[in-house]
Amino acid sequence: MQVTKVAVVGGGLGGLTAAALLARGGCEVTVYERSKHLGGRARTTEVEGFRFNLGPHALYRAGAAYRVLERLGVRPAGGIPNQTGSHALVGGRLHTLPRGAVTLMTTDVLSLASKLEVAKLLAGLARIDTQPLGAMPMREWLETHLTRKDSRALVGALIRVSSYCADFEALSAEAGLKQLQCATAANVLYVDGGWSTLVDAVERLGRDAGARLELSARVEAVVLQEGGKRVEGVRLADGTVHRADAVVMAGSPADVAALMPGDAVLARACALLAAAE
Repeated sequence: MQVTKVAVVGGGLGGLTAAALLARGGCEVTVYERSKHLGGRARTTEVEGFRFNLGPHALYRAGAAYRVLERLGVRPAGGIPNQTGSHALVGGRLHTLPRGAVTLMTTDVLSLASKLEVAKLLAGLARIDTQPLGAMPMREWLETHLTRKDSRALVGALIRVSSYCADFEALSAEAGLKQLQCATAANVLYVDGGWSTLVDAVERLGRDAGARLELSARVEAVVLQEGGKRVEGVRLADGTVHRADAVVMAGSPADVAALMPGDAVLARACALLAAAE
């Protein structure tokens, strides 16, 4: 039986994870990373004994990344934030930040009517189907589902913390609510040793499964066969073409579009993203 050759463009945590899964599934996998280091934004640097993450800080325990890592056999160690002692700063004063039914009813950050409105929303949060909300801005969803200003302010603050996004016109309701669902379902994990520990673990699993990792290997284009319907491979910056039956591109929409300049769908998606910024 012919083995499927897969080229993975990008050696960040997403690309390494895809490579490990594909290699375990019997594919012949090569990862091409343009820099000298693996991990992408999931990198950790150490300064005088302190570790600093370049990119993400929190791993959502109810999120897709956590589930995939568990599937690979990676069990991250770390700390879960304390549920008590949090505060909200409103009008120059600190107020108890609601973390459950008791603190929601006792905090003075919300009026009684707003407490009931927020309690109703949070009680049904896990049952919200977010899939149809991809085209709706987060701000519109909040204004539609919460009638009171202080209710919208509190829920909006929770969404900003869980999504790391403050632009509720650019953030879709689907993405914002999904993150809030993840945060309230199982909290987050702050990974001991930083995110580079996850990168190192997934890299080892990929290598053990047979994946090849090429560093300082910039992919300039995805090479398609005549007609553009089948992948032939990838072309590197030095002009060499490496054959592949399939290509996984683990990068931003702009990066992916640059590798396939003739793809109208990718070009349109990038134009929409640029207009939203």
